[in-house]
Amino acid sequence: MDHEGPLKLSTGIAHLDVEPFPRMKLMKLYYLTLEEIKDLPDKYGYKFLSQELTRFRMKTVDETRSIRQIEEKVASGLIEELIYQAHNELKLIRIMKSWKPWEHIFSEVQEKEELLNMMNIRNDNPFPAKGENYDMARANKPQRRASAGVHPEDN
Repeated sequence: MDHEGPLKLSTGIAHLDVEPFPRMKLMKLYYLTLEEIKDLPDKYGYKFLSQELTRFRMKTVDETRSIRQIEEKVASGLIEELIYQAHNELKLIRIMKSWKPWEHIFSEVQEKEELLNMMNIRNDNPFPAKGENYDMARANKPQRRASAGVHPEDN
């Protein structure tokens, strides 16, 4: 995948070198991310958010040839930083697949629901707290009495 415009000489960030083929590398990383994330359960919210972000960035990289325009549209730093983020996202998904954090989350939610059902406790509060609206209280105050001769020209 070719790109338009010259590459920068330096990223200006320590230990982050200029990538010679950034669009190709990003597309490969995004493709791998979408493949890895398929194994996560659908009801796990992270899967949905990660998929949408990856698809948006993948579409942007695919449709835009200019490196500068990609950086502006994605608005998450330099293209080398996007590559670094994509690497980290891929690593995180692989770690999460081995740890399976969704099992713990879903089991806790089910336990709480079962406990509430056993105790016949409703989730809705019959006595909702009403916050005071100080702006309305100030606006509805009665007018002040005229001062005792402090401003005689107001008479």
